[in-house]
Amino acid sequence: MNITRLLLLFFLITVCFEIPAQNHFQAVGNFTDAMNINVLDAKVNGIDLEPGDEIGIFSGTLCVGSTTLTESLEDVLDTKSKSAVAGSDDAETSEIDGFIAGDSILFKFWDTSVQEEVIVDQIRFYNPVNGSETAPKTFQIGATAYVSLNSTFNYKPKSDAGTDQIINEGEPGQLDGTGSTDLNQDSLIFTWIDVDSLGLVDLKVKSPAFTAPKITADKIFRIVLVVSDGKKSSEPDTVIVKVLNVPAAPVANAGNEVRANEMDLVILDGSLSSDVDGLSLSYKWRLSVSEISISNSDSVIAKFTAPKVESDTIIYAVLTVKNTTGLTDNDTVFIHVSNVNSAPVAIAGENVIIDEGTEYMLNGMSSYDPDGDTLSFEWSSDFLILDDNSSSMPRFVANEIERDTSVFVTLKVSDNELWSETDTVWIRIHQVNKIPEWINLPNDTAFVGRSYFGIIRVFDVDMYDTVQISISDLPTWLKLFDNGDGTAKLIADTIPSVDAFLGKWEFTVHASDGHSEIDSTFNLFITFFTGTGQPELAGFMVFPNPAKDWVTIRTNPPLTSKTTFRIYDLVGNLIRQDVINQQVTNYNLSDLNRGVYLFELLQDGHPREVIRILLN
Repeated sequence: MNITRLLLLFFLITVCFEIPAQNHFQAVGNFTDAMNINVLDAKVNGIDLEPGDEIGIFSGTLCVGSTTLTESLEDVLDTKSKSAVAGSDDAETSEIDGFIAGDSILFKFWDTSVQEEVIVDQIRFYNPVNGSETAPKTFQIGATAYVSLNSTFNYKPKSDAGTDQIINEGEPGQLDGTGSTDLNQDSLIFTWIDVDSLGLVDLKVKSPAFTAPKITADKIFRIVLVVSDGKKSSEPDTVIVKVLNVPAAPVANAGNEVRANEMDLVILDGSLSSDVDGLSLSYKWRLSVSEISISNSDSVIAKFTAPKVESDTIIYAVLTVKNTTGLTDNDTVFIHVSNVNSAPVAIAGENVIIDEGTEYMLNGMSSYDPDGDTLSFEWSSDFLILDDNSSSMPRFVANEIERDTSVFVTLKVSDNELWSETDTVWIRIHQVNKIPEWINLPNDTAFVGRSYFGIIRVFDVDMYDTVQISISDLPTWLKLFDNGDGTAKLIADTIPSVDAFLGKWEFTVHASDGHSEIDSTFNLFITFFTGTGQPELAGFMVFPNPAKDWVTIRTNPPLTSKTTFRIYDLVGNLIRQDVINQQVTNYNLSDLNRGVYLFELLQDGHPREVIRILLN
């Protein structure tokens, strides 16, 4: 297109006066007495204004005209331009309300995209005839000006705080200011304002991090971003972070480790458990050893008795807490249970009733040690003789007794560290009467005119019985002396010289222990003495009684070569026989078993005395 056609186009445009739009720039003036302004080019920092941007015409600080672009104008000498009308001052008004002829023509841009006024600092006027640049024009009524408008301008940066967020309490989050821009491509300085105390870590970075705070209900947090290029600051931009309340699980706390001895009472304490939202808690305890019973297992404080253990042992308790929303948590506490040696328990067995002379075996096998240790036994009795006091099952023979008697045997046991308390078993020994037995009856020969001495001997196993001996129908010249010890003497000072007395006399003898009686007969032959005289013994003693290993045998004169003594046991067995040739004899009995023995003195084969000796 040639310059003539361009100028013609400009001229055609100028004949149409525009009425200024009521947008950003509000122009005033007398638009009847106006001046036409044709804008050939409009740029900021070398970039064309965009449709919707406005151009304002100013006389000083007064806007006297404006126009809104419908398209970019691009270059000066193309066919695109934008016309505007500047109104003059109305002479009928007192105030200045338009341009005054001769004032300099000034311009401003309104950049709609950034909502910012831009002062035009580069204005070039052109000749419409040849398109050449001319000197600056001034306002003139009815005149027309052709201008190219350019500006070098520092735009305010634009802050972008990012999109709104929804996040759960306690979760990490991050804001995003990277959408902030600067049209001049200047480096930006970021400043975040934490209005509602969300808890930003750093307020001077593009994308500050945070951790959503704990809350009791959903809450809105506002954060404002302002950016700066070092000269201008952006308008503030606000981002919303909505933090959601999330029901939190409670925190179980089963307490610190516990140390206890076996059988101690152990206290479990869950009072340090908590709920971050202050909700009520319920409690449940359980032990790793299910056989142990817990008292108050559904309470904050629970109890149990530490079990018996063979060695130091660790068990544990688990506490489960639940809040009213149903959320739970568990915690474990360890319990160190120490083994403690327990005293054993002695059990001496059942009380019994047995007969005297009966062999019986005690039984301590029910004794026990709570720790399972091996036991040693110690029995004791003041009456019974046990075969082994350290045996778990000692034996004894029930003593011969005069009457029914209760005796006691005590038992204590040891685990080689501790002794038990003693336990006592009661033994009732029943006296059993044994029928006496005859040992010696005087089937003998007596001589008229002389004295007579005979011995009757009865054996009674019951050592405490008193045996009484009697003879029926004794003649007056024959006397019976009962010694009360199972022996009796049959004595005649002188057997009368009566022919009728000669011959065999038969006597019935009785022996009674108070419970039973035995009878027997013996014969005494009365005849005349035809031999030498028969010596008499005045006495016979054996002592001490009871004896141990030795006894002393003492006899009164006279002694003969046939003076002997015999030793019998209680059942009548002859144990020993020896000749006595001294008035006093010390006799060794250490080889005999302990018990009761009968010592008998014989003169020329005739029994004279019987003495019972206890050897212990």
